[in-house]
Amino acid sequence: MKRIFKMSLKGKVAIVLVALVIMVLAALFLSARNATRSEFGRVFSPLNERQIERIFNNDFEALHSIVIYLFNSEYDTLSINRGEQGIEKITDAEVIETIRRLGERGFQVIAKDRSVISFNSFAILSEVSTGIVFSVGRPTGNEIQFLTRLESFSEPNWYFFEADFNEWRARNR
Repeated sequence: MKRIFKMSLKGKVAIVLVALVIMVLAALFLSARNATRSEFGRVFSPLNERQIERIFNNDFEALHSIVIYLFNSEYDTLSINRGEQGIEKITDAEVIETIRRLGERGFQVIAKDRSVISFNSFAILSEVSTGIVFSVGRPTGNEIQFLTRLESFSEPNWYFFEADFNEWRARNR
C-alpha cells in the first residue's frame, strides 16, 4: 500500500489536539444544553416582561410568602443567588423550596434592601436585568441599580422593573 501523503510528527500532534478541543467543546455544549436554568443561568437575555408577568400571576402566593418571610426576618439586607449563596440564612423549608423553584423559573437573585424585595433575572451576555420588585413605597434607582423602567402590577406595591446599564449611563451623563 502506498502512502498518499506524508505527515510530520508535529502535524499528527496538531490533529490530535484539534480533535480533543472539538470533543471538549461538544461536551460543554451538551452539558450546558441539558443543564437547568438554575445550574447554568440564562445566556443571552433575561426574562421578558410577558414571561415575568406570567410568573407573577401564576406564582403570586409564592412571591408573597417570600416577601412576608423576608420582611419578618432579622436582616435589613440579604441576597440569595441561584448558586444558593445566602440561602443558609433562611430557616423555613417551604420558603427554601419556593426560592429554588423561582430560581428554576429564571430568577437568579432574590434580594432584600430594607423595605424593597426584588426578584432579579439577568443574562450572562447582557447588561440588562429584569424582574419583580415589592416595595412599601415606589422604588427608585437607590434600591435597584441602573433602574430604567418601572411598571405597576395589578397588586399594590408590586412592580415589573428593567435595569439597563447602557441606557442608564446615557440618561445620567
